[in-house]
Amino acid sequence: CGSCLQAALDIRGACPGCATIRALPGRRPRDQAPICSDCAGISRYFTCLRCDYEGNLAHGRLCHPCARTQAITGIFGDATHLAPALRSLAGALATAPNPAATARWLRTPHIRGLLDDLITGRLPLTHQALAARPDWHSVIYLRDLLVSCGALPPIDRQLADYEGWVHRRLASLAGHPHERLLRQFGLWHQLPRMRARAATAPLRPSACKYAEQRFIQAENFLN
Repeated sequence: CGSCLQAALDIRGACPGCATIRALPGRRPRDQAPICSDCAGISRYFTCLRCDYEGNLAHGRLCHPCARTQAITGIFGDATHLAPALRSLAGALATAPNPAATARWLRTPHIRGLLDDLITGRLPLTHQALAARPDWHSVIYLRDLLVSCGALPPIDRQLADYEGWVHRRLASLAGHPHERLLRQFGLWHQLPRMRARAATAPLRPSACKYAEQRFIQAENFLN
């Protein structure tokens, strides 16, 4: 099965049959010792088409680091032509500790669309623009990555989560008879107060939940 094959390809060392140091996905019949593909008579190839690494491969017969490099190049193109912030992002992705997870993340269609919006300028590279995105689950990891590589300034995570929540909530209230009043309450009253608190100490998750509850209570009161 696939899981057993992945586990077998993770075994590396000197093959007891030919003494070659490589992946050992096969088993020697007499004692079940791990052996290489050639000694086991396995005809399937487990070698990366780019770097000749032998082992578990990603989509397209590439090892995970090469698959990550291919995905980054496909999205960002020639990094030398990018703005410095986006070059920092591409570099952070290229050195992320889990190349397999990074390659899978970059192949996700909505992530590619999100990054393309950043590269083309359709999405400004600001906390405010990211907070207003409807696909907020995708934005959370990207926002943290942008902060960690210096492409965005640090921000209180609870504050960012509330700002994204209130923008999405207000977007869902388009046409509400009291939309303007609720916008004033969320953006002109609650948000500045939370920013002031975050400037003195990191906000707790309960602060974000409390602000959301207060907004919903105001919304219900006006209905």
